[in-house]
Amino acid sequence: MSKKFKILFVCCLLTASLLSVSCGAIIGGIGDIITSIRKQRSGELNDREMKWAKVAWQYFDNNYNKKTGLVNSKIGYPVITMWNTADIVMANMAAFELRIISEHEFDGRTSSILNFLNTMYLTANKLPNLTYNTSSAMKVDFSNKQVETGWSAIDIGRLLISLKILGQRYAQYQEFIDRIVLRFDLCNAIDSNGNIYSGIWAGDKITRYREGSLGAKEYIARGYQAWGFGTNRTSAFEPFIKERIYGIDLLIDGKDERETKSVNSVTSYNYILDGIEFEWDNLGNPSNPDFVEIDKRYKEQAENIYKIQKTRYENDRIITARSNYQSNSSPYFVFNTVFGNGYPWNVVDGEGKYYKDKGLLSTSASFGLWVLWNESYTDEIMELVKNAFDPLSGWYEGRYEQSGSFEKTITLTTNALVLEALWFKTNGSLYGKSDIKKTYYYSTLKKSMGDLQNCFRYNRIFNTN
Repeated sequence: MSKKFKILFVCCLLTASLLSVSCGAIIGGIGDIITSIRKQRSGELNDREMKWAKVAWQYFDNNYNKKTGLVNSKIGYPVITMWNTADIVMANMAAFELRIISEHEFDGRTSSILNFLNTMYLTANKLPNLTYNTSSAMKVDFSNKQVETGWSAIDIGRLLISLKILGQRYAQYQEFIDRIVLRFDLCNAIDSNGNIYSGIWAGDKITRYREGSLGAKEYIARGYQAWGFGTNRTSAFEPFIKERIYGIDLLIDGKDERETKSVNSVTSYNYILDGIEFEWDNLGNPSNPDFVEIDKRYKEQAENIYKIQKTRYENDRIITARSNYQSNSSPYFVFNTVFGNGYPWNVVDGEGKYYKDKGLLSTSASFGLWVLWNESYTDEIMELVKNAFDPLSGWYEGRYEQSGSFEKTITLTTNALVLEALWFKTNGSLYGKSDIKKTYYYSTLKKSMGDLQNCFRYNRIFNTN
């Protein structure tokens, strides 16, 4: 008997005497526990996976604006949000670390986008506008009309995550990144209690409103945390109501969509991003101000979202990987949910109108689930998705569940997620280590302490020794 097994056997005897069960049952149970632990994919990309990465990068090559460093959010649509900008930052790093582009090209693209972020016109001279034109860098609305619209605290939070990761991995850019964040009057986006606020122009003034739904806000809070802010209210995984699908608990945003006038949905996407970038864990040293943490229920929710989709296939034989997507025809943005507006597998537009035939096997969700759960089920997902691309243009949004046809819209966000997922396979968690106290950002804030608004006086940067 091996030493390892002897230890296990002794522990088994002790446990069995306490619980009055047999050792065979316990050893079998231990085996079940071990095999049930999630195993992510890891290792260098093989030839097929490298091809997948190069197809995704083709989108960025085709839609790149050299003057600004920006990439169109969709083929033929020269408008981006700060979320899209974060996608570009992450995709550039992925392409370089996967050896698709040279160091020279990576530096050129990164320098251009940092220049854009350091010089772009801010809405109300406070924060990034909701949308910008990718070739002129001017503030526009979604119709590409030049105008100030306001800001999204959610999109800004995602940008803050990407900039933190860029600075961690490439210290030569840290000062320029710090200057970008210092430009932003973040006290308008977050208060001393950790609530986040978006703003919209109403007449001649900005009206602020609380933003963030369950699943999105906790992930986004990481961005503000990474720059020293306390996010207690936003990070708390609540309010929620509980639903059960196939006997598995799913937590749904507790706000009433009839009052919020927005779609109340659960999809894979934000949970996938948090898994790839943070592995749903607390990262960093708790004594440092850029420590990032997450409610433990977030990881449980991510696991259950995966299990529910897998169980749908096991019960109903429908291969499932749900995430929102874009289309070139109405409805142009589709909420492709695991649970939405009161129903499982609901597919609706922004007004809540149901579309029975629009359920999609999402490319972005497929890659995310495939890399985070190394199982036969995710292999089967990829067998359906592996050809959902144009080799000269990039990855499609996905394949329709009912007809099997492709949704051939090609977007920045989907191709960025493909690159992030494949980068994660070679690297693991993308968020790294840093010491915010050794940055231009920290020294500048410390000098300006007397002039800062309340959101800074109560943030974590100056609450540590």
